[in-house]
Amino acid sequence: MYCQSILSLFLAGAATHPSPVCGFMLLHASETWLAQHRALGVSRESRHDEPRCHLRSPYHAIESGDMRETELIGLERDWLLREVDEEMGDIRPKEPLVRPERVYHYTTAAGLHGIISSSSFWASDVEFLNDAQELVYARDRLLNALALELNDAGLRVLAESGQGSWHSESWRQEVALGLQERDAVRDRVRTHRPSADEASAFSALHVVVSDLGKVASSVEPSTLRVYTTCFCEDGDLLSQWRAYGGAGGYAIGFRTDELVHLSESVDECRFDKVSYGFREAIGRGWLPEYIQANLALDDYLNALTMVKHPAFREEQEWRLMLAGRRGGTGLSFRVSPVGLVPYVSLPFSGNAIDKVIVGPGQYSAERAKGVRRLLDSLKMFHVSVEVSLSPLRS
Repeated sequence: MYCQSILSLFLAGAATHPSPVCGFMLLHASETWLAQHRALGVSRESRHDEPRCHLRSPYHAIESGDMRETELIGLERDWLLREVDEEMGDIRPKEPLVRPERVYHYTTAAGLHGIISSSSFWASDVEFLNDAQELVYARDRLLNALALELNDAGLRVLAESGQGSWHSESWRQEVALGLQERDAVRDRVRTHRPSADEASAFSALHVVVSDLGKVASSVEPSTLRVYTTCFCEDGDLLSQWRAYGGAGGYAIGFRTDELVHLSESVDECRFDKVSYGFREAIGRGWLPEYIQANLALDDYLNALTMVKHPAFREEQEWRLMLAGRRGGTGLSFRVSPVGLVPYVSLPFSGNAIDKVIVGPGQYSAERAKGVRRLLDSLKMFHVSVEVSLSPLRS
């Protein structure tokens, strides 16, 4: 991109060849960068399904004539410091993640029949599901974080290179101290440490922000596609019966060791527990340790697809997630209330299922018998059938 090339040229030579021309090039490039993201809808005034962050250029105040140092340093609080401070304590987990023996997939009678009869999941494109807004939540949080990283990278260059006669020495010192504090936090939590090659890292980060802004966007769709099947640790959770199975639903119990084996046998597939909020994601190492020249959107896949709002923590959700690029092979479509939904079929072994829980509602005894007959007809005698104890009424 135009602004990338200009910034790369400037940042590579600014420290050794400071000049007013370089300063002008940086100002022009930064405003071009901001204009591009405004065209993508990256603003607080954008549509509900578009990115809701405002990507600031650290130099916007200069060209507008507002020369206040507080504007140049940026009033936004560092996103990583905020994540650390809002929930006190060590941000890294003290114990490794414990994987349960079994997780449950909530579904309807039709879904139960299809999954068991075909021994496969239909991992659906997340942009077409009820969970699509979860992807938007993670995307917007990441965009806000990376916009501030871009701001810090630009401030670091100005402070270290000595560019810009409008900056006072006290301003440079204040910026340097602020960046040192932020870098210390990044070292401690091993997240987003600055690269020695600031110019290349800045350009790579810009591309990631651009690609991330296209995820779940109707303006310029991303080539990245994410297909997922969701599970819950609790097989008899009232909120899940209401949300997914409803009166007359089912919870299929899957052995997690089989799901891990499935994820390891398929390229770009992962089975993992959802993180509730970005503090957990940082603690699990789901953001890259360094911002460097080879940074790409794929480095943020876990943070983008495996993070939900902390309000959903009760679900204790796990996901089987498959990431791919647009136009991949093996894509199928099913009919749903929203139209045609793309999905990818993921076959599993006959030993993967070991329990089915019949959801609350009428005719629970009859429904349990029907499940038992289906399992026996497929010689799945090892699978147990239980009836929910939840008080949900039809």
